[in-house]
Amino acid sequence: VIGLNADQGDTVKKGDVLAMLDHAMLDTQLNQMQATRLQGEASVAQMQAQIGAARVGVKQGPEALSRALALQQKGVATKAELDNAQNAADSARAKLVSAEKAMAATNAQLAVIDAQIENVRVQIARTAVRAPADGLVLSRAATMGGIVSPSSGPLFRIAIGGEFELEANVAETSLPRLALGMPVA
Repeated sequence: VIGLNADQGDTVKKGDVLAMLDHAMLDTQLNQMQATRLQGEASVAQMQAQIGAARVGVKQGPEALSRALALQQKGVATKAELDNAQNAADSARAKLVSAEKAMAATNAQLAVIDAQIENVRVQIARTAVRAPADGLVLSRAATMGGIVSPSSGPLFRIAIGGEFELEANVAETSLPRLALGMPVA
C-alpha cells in the first residue's frame, strides 16, 4: 500500500479511490511488453520487404522460364539452363509462401503481445482500490507499506447506504424467541 485516502468514519462515494497499491513492477512489465511490440512491428516491416522481393521473383520467374524455353527450342539454350529457370521460378514461389506465413506468425505474435499489454493495464488499473458503492467506512485494515494479497482479507469494510452490520452473541436457549424486526437493546 503506497497511499491511503480513506479512514474509519469517512463517507465515500462509489468509485472513490480508497487506497493505492504499488504498481512499479507492473509499469516495468508494461514497458518491456511495449518494447517487444516495437520489435514485432520492425519484424512486420522486414516481412513486408521480403514479401515484396518475393513477389518480384515470382513475377520474373515465369518470364525467365519462357525465355529459356524459347531459347532451348531454337537450340541456343541447354536443358540445364531450362531446368535452372524452372527451379528459380519454383524457388521464388516458395519464398513468397514462406514470407507470407512468417508475416502471419508475426501478426499472431503481435496479437498475443497486445493481449498481454491489455492484461497488465487492467492490473495497473486495479492498483487503485475503489469504493464499490456510496457508504460509510466502518473499518480500515490497509496500512501504509502493508503487503496486500488475496488471502489478507478485505482492506476496508463499508456500510453501504449507511446500513450497519451487527454481530451479537446470543445464548442458544434464546434463539427460538428471536424474530425478524424484533427490537433489541
